[in-house]
Amino acid sequence: MPVEAFLDTCMERPDIFEKWQQASAPSCKDAFVDVPRTASTEKEIYDPLSLNRINPKNDDSKSRCPGFTFLDTSDSDDRHHGHLGSLKPDVCCYANHHLEIVQKDMKGKKSGPYRGRTVMGYAATFIEVKGSPSVDPFDDPPSDVSDLSLWQFVLNSETGNSATARDTRKMCFGQNIIYATEILARQHRQFLYSISLCGPMARFIRWDRAGAIVTEAFDIHRFPEHLCNFVWLFALMSDGQRGYDLTVELASRDEEKIFAEAICKHASTQAPSADVASSTFSADTLKMHYMSNHVTVVHVPEEDSSVVRRLLVSRPFVYPTTVFGKAWRTYWAVDTTVGEDHEHRVVLLKDTWREDPPPCGRRESDILGCLHDGVQTINLPKLVLSGDVKQRDVIPTLYPDHTIGFAVQDHPIFQSSRTQDFLTESWVCGSALRQCQTPQPTIRKHTHHRLVLSTPGHTLTQFTGTRELLYATFDVVKTLATTSEKHHIVHRNLSPRSIILYTDPKAEDRRRQGYLIDWDQWWDDRNTLDSSEAQYSPSLQFVCATLASGDNKSKYSVEDDLESLLYVVIYLAILWLPLNNRNRCASEAIRGMFQSWDQQSGRLVSLGKKVNKASQLHTEGLKWMNDSLQIFMDTMLNALQPLPDGGSGDYDGKPFCESLWICSNIKTIWESFLCEHRDKLPTMDKESSLPLLEDMVNGTPRNLIGDPYFPTMSSRGTKRDRSQFISDGAATSVAGHMGVQLTLDAPLSNETLPDDDSETLPDLQASEHSDLEDGTVSKRRRVEVETVPGSLTGAEGPSQSPHAMLSSTIIPSIIDLTGPVIQCVPGTFSRSVAGSNATQPPRDGSAPTTLNSTKYPFPDPIVAWDVDLYNLAKKSSE
Repeated sequence: MPVEAFLDTCMERPDIFEKWQQASAPSCKDAFVDVPRTASTEKEIYDPLSLNRINPKNDDSKSRCPGFTFLDTSDSDDRHHGHLGSLKPDVCCYANHHLEIVQKDMKGKKSGPYRGRTVMGYAATFIEVKGSPSVDPFDDPPSDVSDLSLWQFVLNSETGNSATARDTRKMCFGQNIIYATEILARQHRQFLYSISLCGPMARFIRWDRAGAIVTEAFDIHRFPEHLCNFVWLFALMSDGQRGYDLTVELASRDEEKIFAEAICKHASTQAPSADVASSTFSADTLKMHYMSNHVTVVHVPEEDSSVVRRLLVSRPFVYPTTVFGKAWRTYWAVDTTVGEDHEHRVVLLKDTWREDPPPCGRRESDILGCLHDGVQTINLPKLVLSGDVKQRDVIPTLYPDHTIGFAVQDHPIFQSSRTQDFLTESWVCGSALRQCQTPQPTIRKHTHHRLVLSTPGHTLTQFTGTRELLYATFDVVKTLATTSEKHHIVHRNLSPRSIILYTDPKAEDRRRQGYLIDWDQWWDDRNTLDSSEAQYSPSLQFVCATLASGDNKSKYSVEDDLESLLYVVIYLAILWLPLNNRNRCASEAIRGMFQSWDQQSGRLVSLGKKVNKASQLHTEGLKWMNDSLQIFMDTMLNALQPLPDGGSGDYDGKPFCESLWICSNIKTIWESFLCEHRDKLPTMDKESSLPLLEDMVNGTPRNLIGDPYFPTMSSRGTKRDRSQFISDGAATSVAGHMGVQLTLDAPLSNETLPDDDSETLPDLQASEHSDLEDGTVSKRRRVEVETVPGSLTGAEGPSQSPHAMLSSTIIPSIIDLTGPVIQCVPGTFSRSVAGSNATQPPRDGSAPTTLNSTKYPFPDPIVAWDVDLYNLAKKSSE
């Protein structure tokens, strides 16, 4: 995309500059002249880039991006997912109020005013730096190329680079992707901006769930205004314009306590067996789903209703590992709108970006309702509620009494990707090349969607032993058989994370049963697959052999789902159940069937499963210590093996015609095996093989390791200061309105933010006034809680007034916005935490005035919590 078009269309430059006419941007003259054209190391570029100050030699000069700081993070990686998953972009951009977190404990050569730790949960954007333009992963078309549809823009192999340069270009491309993936996964976002800088050649990138828009390269020596405009616009944008999802906010202290207690209570009902100590299991489960100071409120709309529920979440236990696609997260969530004893107090929240329109005609939420019709005994979760997520804005208003107010407004449009809207633009490269690929890669619109399900359990990776693994997967066999027989619906996306282990408190059988979720790839097995309909995005490791090998398939049947389910069992059994010959044979099986993929005609293919299906080449050496499990594996793999010349086989003396791998046969074989071997199947024999299989650790997806994920961070503007709390006198209504008014004394000079690395769980019995994890009270300002008349709601339901305000007194009186200075009218600052209308009624009854840039020059209204405004305005005035 042309740079000017990117700034105007993607970053809304005309609208933002019109609103901020009095905001004087720093001069672009000679802005980046010290950036070398070719650098031996990336570090030679960091300081000359100088985005934090106009004059690199003057630390007191104004910032090019007020409110944000660009830090050298190349020496300090983010290891929240362990050493193997560590990440360290060259430069991360952080909001200034996060600097204390990302710069603490920086010592020696890593310390400095513009050096910091990589914390992807707080990164607002990032810059990937390379020393030379020759390693740019993107290739702009030469001026003599008349047909851009034939030009390969990404990793063009015909541009004459050396083999080393090509490898470096691939690495650079991969680094950009993985950093964007992690930020989008760790934060509640709609999209993300980033910068790729190779020597003095820069590109802007906009990432969303449909794809990425990349600008043409420009020389920051010749055109410094492009980069200056980018960072200046970034400073003036609202959080929503920067890509954050504003339907998520940080929970109050009271809500965090409610969440932790509810999760503890629910965990005690989900212990796998009497052999597992309930207290130990509850503590481990709490750590998997909750981290102190990281509980957020997610707004979930009810379909065809104006009601929006408030659900509390913290750690996801299913986590997106790709930047594009559905990117679903799954949480245990606490519904604050129902009572403590309600059957759906703790629910399963699936946050996803669905294809729009659905490729099969109906959404996952629609198909779940259909599958339950007329079927009583089926292990499918019940749909509690669902809906597409609406766009949310924050509208500032100025009252005659000099009160600045904010109203939250939900729009009738939904959060959706935008990349697909530009496919027909004249500057798009490679469209003809993509049409020649089979199947054709497509860029589809994705819309943000949330489903709430009735089965808050654990993924299949959390099974405790052989017995639970085989019984839970047999529950899935019965579910697949029923949905296929009754509705002709197949699943097409079997994986360990699509099976939930859940104990139904009402069921007579107290064991954890296997529930099948993630029906977004469903298909009517009576329909014929064509090249476009067959192109879907399953979990590649577990697809049936025919699809994995890239062979054309005219029909998808329930037998294909059952084959995928068998691969799930084999994979988990290799990773977690005792083997006699673990090292060599296990590694060969994992590598041959699940990790070896080649690219053919634009898609990944693997012949491993097809070869094993015919000859058992990869699995014949596997010998499990439990004899019954070995019998099960041998029986199933033999049944999967094609019969010669269409012959017949038998099991237990009963003949089966044509092939043993028929749904009714597999169901019978599985059930008969469990009846015969139940008492021979261990219940607690799970142990990790990963430490002994070092050569396969790198290829094991994080979703299958079972470690807890870091919580998803809400918008930087909805952070909660550690000294804030809401007393028991404050109430939250069903509609999500808070009826409290906070009056704060002068803030402390050194506010403390939640520690991003903190794993300490708070003592739920500690005083609600305790700031610190050990229950002690830190130095803090006093908070007075006062009910706003007519706005407080409680058990009786919402009051007549839908509005409530959080107010805090501030005193700054700054005149101009020139650089990092934020202007504010004298008086009070008010922030609305709820409200369905675009404006707030003034307390004196007079009409509000919508703010413009002359009256309201705050760069970012949504971030304006009292602490940030007070400290920043105070610092600016000084």
